[in-house]
Amino acid sequence: MHKTHLIFLHGALGCQLHWHKISALFEREYVVHTPDFPGHGNSTEELNPPTYKALAEWLKVYLHTQKISNYGIIGYSMGGYIGLEHLLNSSSDCQFLISLATKLEWNQEIAEHEAANLSIENLKGILDKLKSEHLISTKQLLQNTKDILLSIGKQPIESSRFTHNKIPVYMLLGSRDRMVTESEIKLFQTNHSQFHFQTLENQPHLLERMDAEVVGESLRLILKSIN
Repeated sequence: MHKTHLIFLHGALGCQLHWHKISALFEREYVVHTPDFPGHGNSTEELNPPTYKALAEWLKVYLHTQKISNYGIIGYSMGGYIGLEHLLNSSSDCQFLISLATKLEWNQEIAEHEAANLSIENLKGILDKLKSEHLISTKQLLQNTKDILLSIGKQPIESSRFTHNKIPVYMLLGSRDRMVTESEIKLFQTNHSQFHFQTLENQPHLLERMDAEVVGESLRLILKSIN
């Protein structure tokens, strides 16, 4: 029997390294993938233009190129959003989506506010970290991320598009998350029987600050229920 592939997708300003403590917990039972999105980490690929739909298209090509079928997506923050877009357009072989700390309430005003926060001045404390994790310049990374956020604000994913979705979606949110609210997730899930919500006690928004064992155990229980 072929193993299920797990595709771990990182968030904005992130890279595949952020998943390693958690993804390593599943390497014996699954085929684990932790790709860098174009313009992130060690990727030499570029997005033109940098939008969330372009990232979803990149994911489709990645899966095809790697000849991956029978897979599930586990996406953190922006990675979960890309996973949702993937389900709507290219999901024939996808078995499930697990999103972690993924913001679902978007409009132009919210996107512009979040993009405005991505300045060199505001991110002084992590500039060295960003430089060490990404091949492209920090200035370009921030501009690309702003463009991706603005593309979400311009055309956000609408909950109504999942009316006929038959793929299970599990949405996890840390109880100490200050960026994403439980109410926005539950509102998005309304009337969708395949959508499930779970709180991760005492977990913050940032993946790197989450307890890998807590997240890993929650993921393991979900995967066990699916299989």
